[in-house]
Amino acid sequence: MSKTKYTYAVARIRALEVSLLTNAVIEQLLACKSAEQALQLLVEKGWGDLTAGTLDSDEVLNKEEEKMWQTIREVAPDMHVFDVLSLPKLYHNLKAAIKEVCTEVENKNIFYDDCEISGEEMFALVQNKEFDKLPGNMPATAREAFDTLLHTRDGQLCDLIIDRATLEAMLEAGKKSGEKIIEEYAQTAVAIADIKIAVRSQKTGKNAEFVKKAMVKRMEKAYGKSWFEEDGASFPVRVTFMKDEAVIGLDTTGISLHKRGYRQNTAKAPISETLAAALIMLTPWRKD
Repeated sequence: MSKTKYTYAVARIRALEVSLLTNAVIEQLLACKSAEQALQLLVEKGWGDLTAGTLDSDEVLNKEEEKMWQTIREVAPDMHVFDVLSLPKLYHNLKAAIKEVCTEVENKNIFYDDCEISGEEMFALVQNKEFDKLPGNMPATAREAFDTLLHTRDGQLCDLIIDRATLEAMLEAGKKSGEKIIEEYAQTAVAIADIKIAVRSQKTGKNAEFVKKAMVKRMEKAYGKSWFEEDGASFPVRVTFMKDEAVIGLDTTGISLHKRGYRQNTAKAPISETLAAALIMLTPWRKD
């Protein structure tokens, strides 16, 4: 960015800071007796579009978002830094288009047009199966989600495939941005999404069958097979989460030794075996 453009960008942002809500305005909002009064106050402060003549919260917020992106386009030297913010809308359009094409049910106002591929364009690409024209890693995701919904009619499994790809793309875009604040935003957004998915799964009572379907779809891709016989020994599957990573493993050893009755006489130990082992690992001692 040249010095002239940088100076303009700084001046533009400084000018917009004047229109930010002050503490006094926030106090006024808190004192409003209804959502309509609060919305009216925001419109009077310049939010939304005064010429629209209507008080609709969604329209006001959408208009503010349009203003924000317009400003970013004016001053940002590289718009790809902000891909992490627009990716959810792009993948939403993919999800909506796949469902419309596979179910042949048309839904109005379900697409975003303020992203790299508008809803109309996305629908045309999916309808014609022109997945290779999609950016980044979207072609593989689109094919997998499309085939899954077409053959299983399982909309939730289709959502799972696209949601996972969305989060992966956000993390990758955050890293590529080269900006710490953008990368941290991507990591936080993905972590929050993982929590929402976990809570939603718990609330909706997702059972082992749902998890098995997701695992089988991944195994089909890994082993190049479309069918797995359910025979042989059974092994419990354990799923654990650590921040934004999930580990799925087979329990090959069963319950803990102390629960199998191998030790007849027990007593409270001054320190657990695992803690003792961890302390030894922190020391320079090595058995050799």
